[in-house]
Amino acid sequence: MQVDNSLEKTGNPMELLEFLTVYSGCQFISDLKFSTQWKVVLKRISEQEILIYQFSLDEWKQALKYLKNERNSGQSREEILRQLLKE
Repeated sequence: MQVDNSLEKTGNPMELLEFLTVYSGCQFISDLKFSTQWKVVLKRISEQEILIYQFSLDEWKQALKYLKNERNSGQSREEILRQLLKE
């Protein structure tokens, strides 16, 4: 899987949950909860530091709340990414 770091979709930057949906092969954001592919995509994002900062801290917090029903205990994107990848 090639993760495109341009994050462009019809000229508008994608939000994190939308990005995870597209690159996980899901049709809808709600499908992410039934897929494990989003973790594969997050691992790829973690390997490309520039991608981590393409998304706002609020988007990372929203993804953590939506995907794991957890609130952010950390204050950085990296800490939230670690929480998302944790089993």
